[in-house]
Amino acid sequence: MKPDFVEYLKDHVVLGDGALGSYLYEKGIERGRNLDLLNLHAADFVFSAHEEYIRAGSQLIETNTFGANHFRLREVGAQHRAGEINRAGAGIAVKAAGHQVYVAGSVGPTGLTFPLDEDEVREEDIRQAFNEQIAAL
Repeated sequence: MKPDFVEYLKDHVVLGDGALGSYLYEKGIERGRNLDLLNLHAADFVFSAHEEYIRAGSQLIETNTFGANHFRLREVGAQHRAGEINRAGAGIAVKAAGHQVYVAGSVGPTGLTFPLDEDEVREEDIRQAFNEQIAAL
């Protein structure tokens, strides 16, 4: 069983994984494809990437959820699946991590251009999108 993360950090350096998205592309995923949807349609592929990072010595892996928020998923018509995609990404990482490796939830930007057009997107919409993603993780 791994020790409490905060306690462990007091006396240790933790080696994290690399840029998971870049690695998934390197492993053959078509450039420009939404990587978060892989959690639903290619879970074994994502799992194998996590395993490779762990075999290379990573003590902490990130979930494959960097762009799994309402606004980024809206670009591919999957905004209604944000919770499902994040839960799946977390589950894949936790399964790969087992009892020895830590898992961190990955939350990236909205992809929106600032300043916002208040008629299109409100600050509260952004807050709600991040709350939804983080709650699912």
